[in-house]
Amino acid sequence: QELEDEASNVLNCSVKSLATRKPTPKAEKAASKLLLSSSKFKELLSSIKATSGKISESLHLESGSSDNCDNDSEESSDGSASRSNEETTFNVVKSGIKTLIPMLDPPPHYSIFGLDVLRGCMLSRYVGARQLWVKRPDGGMIDVIHIPCKESTNKGKLEPKQKAVLYCNPNAGLTECATGMSLVGGNVGKDEDFNDSCWTDFYTCNGFDIFLFNYAGFGRSSGHNKDTRNDYKPGILARLIRMFCRSFIHFKPTPYSMKSDAFSVASFIVNDIGVDKLVIHGESIGGMAAASAARKLSDGKGRKRESSPTSIYPSLLLCDRTFCNLPAVAQRLVGGWTGHVIPLLTPLWSTDVAGDF
Repeated sequence: QELEDEASNVLNCSVKSLATRKPTPKAEKAASKLLLSSSKFKELLSSIKATSGKISESLHLESGSSDNCDNDSEESSDGSASRSNEETTFNVVKSGIKTLIPMLDPPPHYSIFGLDVLRGCMLSRYVGARQLWVKRPDGGMIDVIHIPCKESTNKGKLEPKQKAVLYCNPNAGLTECATGMSLVGGNVGKDEDFNDSCWTDFYTCNGFDIFLFNYAGFGRSSGHNKDTRNDYKPGILARLIRMFCRSFIHFKPTPYSMKSDAFSVASFIVNDIGVDKLVIHGESIGGMAAASAARKLSDGKGRKRESSPTSIYPSLLLCDRTFCNLPAVAQRLVGGWTGHVIPLLTPLWSTDVAGDF
């Protein structure tokens, strides 16, 4: 537009008078600018054409039809669609495998933000809290946390207790987060900081020492004599070995192991620490472990310390929102047909809470 305006005296004249007309300096400048822009545009088109040519050539080489592209266009189109479908299926399978592998073979956790941070936050809110190890009869150790009551004068010391509570976690729950603990509460603040949704605060404020533990296979509790968490080796073969061992050889939590862990901790409290009154509180699936431990204690199993005639263990059993047995839960939530399927899938599991209760 600028060139048309400045060179209008030349562009609009007749052929005969063209020799006598000369463009103005502004018109020459506009023409030079247009020529420069055209040259740049030409170079851009050349580069685009070269790039598209290379891409087209690589596609032809991959498809194996570079020599007969024009003659076999329909066949090439069908082949491309077929390859696209195969690649899509392969990508879906590959993505699924990548999702499953971390579940079957979890990578080592190196971040500081994990169980240790949860444990530190919990212990920082309870003065006198201490960690204990209790041996399992089948090998391994149970991670136990003892939190004294607020009125205790010997915090941090394992001395005979007047009354204590053994709390059994709900399904897949960790001591660090399954007992209703939050970022508030504890025994380091004022009375108004009491957290009424936390069983730990409820019991410690009412004069009970509380013992919390993780079942073997959860947290730092282990069902092995050897800690294998740091035996991580890279490589496909090492990964396959780990997956096989974890699926068929290594320890896995079962109803029997959970019951055994609860009884081991209860026996430790009665025999090694000493307590006049013991309350066993089990929440959800923890009720199964609590009921089993209470039955064994009431039968006198595992008792070594001579107790007073008035000491009856346990003094109280609380099965908090638990179930009678696992097949009954499945029938209620899923359907009556599961009552026949669950025993087939778990023939060795004994989940009869009602019988122990």
